[in-house]
Amino acid sequence: LNNKIINLVSTRLLPSDLECLTTFLTCSSHKEWKQLDVRLCYIQDHGVQILQRGLTRSNITITEVKLYSNDLTAVSSSAISDLTINCKVKRLWINGNQIVGEDYRLYLMLRDPSTMLEVLHMRFIKLSSIGAIKLFSAIGEGNKLKELRIDNNNITDEACDA
Repeated sequence: LNNKIINLVSTRLLPSDLECLTTFLTCSSHKEWKQLDVRLCYIQDHGVQILQRGLTRSNITITEVKLYSNDLTAVSSSAISDLTINCKVKRLWINGNQIVGEDYRLYLMLRDPSTMLEVLHMRFIKLSSIGAIKLFSAIGEGNKLKELRIDNNNITDEACDA
């Protein structure tokens, strides 16, 4: 905790573990965290919803959130978007979560004027050309996004032409 980093990589987290994590974060005297790393924790959609519900009204800042390979689907899209906006996330990794990227609600974080997101990695999520076009259209003027990684997906040249 000295570095304000929470690293739970490859720890299989149950819903009760995530409830404890959100309680810890909201009750802690620290309101600014460098990183929340829950890669490969198998938190699934329900876990992201627990994090979103527990943290979005807490006035906590988390600079970097890593959600790689947690079996997330489009059901998590709005929760990820809310968490990103409300916790002032600057760097978000959602790699390896199969079909999370096909839902337009995920892109709401890119349109929100209060978003702080600068880096978004969406690799290996089976993003289609249609999903990529929706993503590109969500990136508007005034957006703070500096880096977008969408390689290793199902994107064809038609998305690049759009």
